[in-house]
Amino acid sequence: MKKKSITALACLALISGFHSSCIRRPSGVLSDKEMASLTADLELAEGYMAVNSISDDRTRIALTDYVIAKHGLTRAEFDTTMSWYGRNMDAYSDMLKLASKELEQRHSKLTGRQQNNNPIGDLWQGSRRIVISPLSGRNWMDFSYPAGEVGKGERLLLRMRLASNSNGIAQLGVEYSDGLMGYITRTLNNTREVKVELQTDTGHTVTRIFGNLMLSDRLTQPMRIDSISLTTQPYDSTEYYSIYGQRDFRYPTRRRTPKKEINEIEVKDTAYVTPVASGEPSEPTSFIRQRDTQPGERKPRRGFLQGPMHRKNHSD
Repeated sequence: MKKKSITALACLALISGFHSSCIRRPSGVLSDKEMASLTADLELAEGYMAVNSISDDRTRIALTDYVIAKHGLTRAEFDTTMSWYGRNMDAYSDMLKLASKELEQRHSKLTGRQQNNNPIGDLWQGSRRIVISPLSGRNWMDFSYPAGEVGKGERLLLRMRLASNSNGIAQLGVEYSDGLMGYITRTLNNTREVKVELQTDTGHTVTRIFGNLMLSDRLTQPMRIDSISLTTQPYDSTEYYSIYGQRDFRYPTRRRTPKKEINEIEVKDTAYVTPVASGEPSEPTSFIRQRDTQPGERKPRRGFLQGPMHRKNHSD
């Protein structure tokens, strides 16, 4: 009987593991391959809008609806699929990998060589469409990229668009080659458009770009973020000091004791005094000994070095 129970439990574990590894996809939700093709087209549309500095909502919505309709879907069907991916982040991550491979294949087919899919001047290296799901246990996203070809004094511009009006904070920062970091924080007050600018230092070389977005509202449904771009603007002396709220930061380092202070410590540790009479050897008098007193002697002030020749006997 005990052997049968163990066998039944083992079979149940195998069945549970099989079902957990296979995510059920309801009807009306696109397959990973279909969604990857649609996402690739949306990525190209986002890149087109970023390069041409298109920021008005009407044009963005019209172009997105055009791409969705091109794949034979309605906006409601697209939203249903995105909601499902928002509840299944592992599947969403796998789908984005397929979309990236498709973009690489399209580019190779057109040019015959491999190249970064980002538009010229755009430093963003991730997907331009991100979903923050309440099931993921977090309400934020972050990034960190090598700086690449960011010139001294250039200005960085981070932009993204939220699916609905939200509250929170957005931060953009850089790390320089000498360890100094500069960052700026912007507060989001019931807004959808996120725009953060950071002015780099003309005297330092940027090695890393980082940032994050944190929503203060409690998420009850997946939050879609799209139109993400990270671009540079040339150095402009008239705009160099026009950014308010930018801060610098450096990790604290251990202070090195100057050689002069080390010598002073050694002198305080052991002091050599003048002999009382000629021919009498000098006596090294420690700081603690100098503070000791004999019966009838006046106690010297704290921290006052006093050798044998300076002692006065008040017993008389």
